[in-house]
Amino acid sequence: MYVLFKIKKRSVHVVHSDFNSVYWESIGFEEYKNKLLKSSLLYEHYDQIKFKYAYVYYYFVAKYLADNLEKENKKERIQKLVVDMVNNLYKDDYANILMFLIHLSKNEFILKQILDAAKQSFPDYNEILLQSDTEVLNELIGELPK
Repeated sequence: MYVLFKIKKRSVHVVHSDFNSVYWESIGFEEYKNKLLKSSLLYEHYDQIKFKYAYVYYYFVAKYLADNLEKENKKERIQKLVVDMVNNLYKDDYANILMFLIHLSKNEFILKQILDAAKQSFPDYNEILLQSDTEVLNELIGELPK
C-alpha cells in the first residue's frame, strides 16, 4: 500500500458533504465510502483513509490544479505552486503530478514554465527536430513491417 496522502475519517465526512453540495448528489456517506474502498482507490487503516496507489493521488492533485488554474481566486496560488514544482522536478511527487498536469491541461503557462526550466537545465542543446534529428533512428528501422 502506498501512503502518500491520508485523511482522518472525520475529515472524509467534510469531503463527502462538499461533493454532495457541488454535484447535487444525495449518496449517503457510508455508501460513498464503501464504493471508493471497493474500487480499491482508497483503503482504511485504523482511523485514516489512504490512497492505495500513488498514481491515483498524482492524478487527482493534477486534476484539481488543471480544473482550477483559470479561476481568478485560485490562479495566482496555483501558478506559484506550478513554478515551485517545475523548479524542484527532482522531487518524485512533483515530477509525477506535472506529468498528469501536462496531460490534463494544455495551459500555456504550464508549458512555458516547463520549457523554460528545460532550457535552463540544458542550455547547450537545441530542441529535437523530428524531421532531421531522427534520420539515424529512421535508418535503423529500415522498412516498416507489413
